[in-house]
Amino acid sequence: MTIILFILIGAVVGCLSSWVIEMKTGSPVAIGICALGGLAGGVLSQLVIPLSALITGIIGACVGAALLMWVFSAAVR
Repeated sequence: MTIILFILIGAVVGCLSSWVIEMKTGSPVAIGICALGGLAGGVLSQLVIPLSALITGIIGACVGAALLMWVFSAAVR
């Protein structure tokens, strides 16, 4: 259940970031990239900080999605 939540959080961050960052790839690619980043960030944050796993997972999912989107947008330009 939490894995689906991390993917959804990443997709929302991807949708928002595609409006903020002007990318050549488009919204579906941004949403997919951020969904993967949200999944990775959520799982890693739960492994590193096991205290209140859902809250740290949500924060990690947001950070992971934004970080992966930033790296991808820098690589595309």
